[in-house]
Order: sequence, then C-alpha cells, then structure tokens
Amino acid sequence: MNKIIFCNDVLNVPPVKVFVLVNDKIPSNLTDYEKKAIGAFWGYVFKFVFGYRNQRSVPINVKGIKTATTYFDVNERIIVI
Repeated sequence: MNKIIFCNDVLNVPPVKVFVLVNDKIPSNLTDYEKKAIGAFWGYVFKFVFGYRNQRSVPINVKGIKTATTYFDVNERIIVI
C-alpha cells in the first residue's frame, strides 16, 4: 500500500495502473464492469479511507483500461502500518 500511495503522491501514477501492472493474475481482457469495479475500489480507498479531496483523470492504456484517476490534496500525512 505504501508503494501505491507513493506512486500516486510523488510520481502521479494512478493507483489503478500500479495495481494492474503489479498483479500478474489480472487478465488483459477485462470487462467494462470489472474495469469500473477496480476504479471504484481505489476511488473509495483514496477518497473515503485516506481522505484525498481532489482527483484528476489521466490516460494509462494498460490492459484495456484507457484512463484512471490520480488523487491529491490530502488532509494529513498517511501512515500505513
């Protein structure tokens, strides 16, 4: 999780892109429903668990996913144990 937060905060790489590229078990022929579910999961984690207030969509073109969201403007520093 620390690496996903680092990639989002410092490198501006969306959590969805990091998750999909790191996880070899995710097939390249995802359905639209599966793509939206992955995005919704990471959106929930970053907005409601970590407290990021803003987001922007960026192109990623990975495993059939055309765009993903990076998150910014967090209230406080995140510490993952």
